Amino acid sequence: MERGKELRLEGSSPEKGKAAPRRRLAQLITGEQKLDREDWAQMTEVMRALLNAAKNIKIYPVNSKTVSSSIQQLLEAIQSILIKRHVLTLAQVSNSLVANGVKIDTTTIEPLVEGVRRFLDSIMLTSLTFLEGLSTQELKILLGALGQLPTSGMDREYWPRFAREQGLSNILLSPPSRRNL
Repeated sequence: MERGKELRLEGSSPEKGKAAPRRRLAQLITGEQKLDREDWAQMTEVMRALLNAAKNIKIYPVNSKTVSSSIQQLLEAIQSILIKRHVLTLAQVSNSLVANGVKIDTTTIEPLVEGVRRFLDSIMLTSLTFLEGLSTQELKILLGALGQLPTSGMDREYWPRFAREQGLSNILLSPPSRRNL
């Protein structure tokens, strides 16, 4: 992306109807945000922190010290990548897990990668995207929802509806497409 040019988010364009939706914007940015060697080293910590926070929210209340600490660790791990890349997407593609469009090498971390894939499957998401500006509050909202998932099951509109209702602007949640259900 050229210096001096700014991205416009939905609702920020001076010309009505000219702004790109945030999801499309994240997809465009991700293509330009391939991870480097240092980022890949951090991805292990991001995945561990994500699974740890997801586990803790099922055991402890969202406002407990344990969950608050887990959220803080997750935020710090994600921000270590967002500070350079502006976007971080974890996505399931076929039987693989990719980060910002590149397949994660499972040679030394296969159980961790499988854990993240199972986690995404269990909450009916094919991708989870974090954008620059991610806050503790947004992670707390997301993780709080994980601790209180509907018992009657979720339809593919659950997460997009949740994100809209909760005003999540720096976390994008992508459910499986209709053909993958």
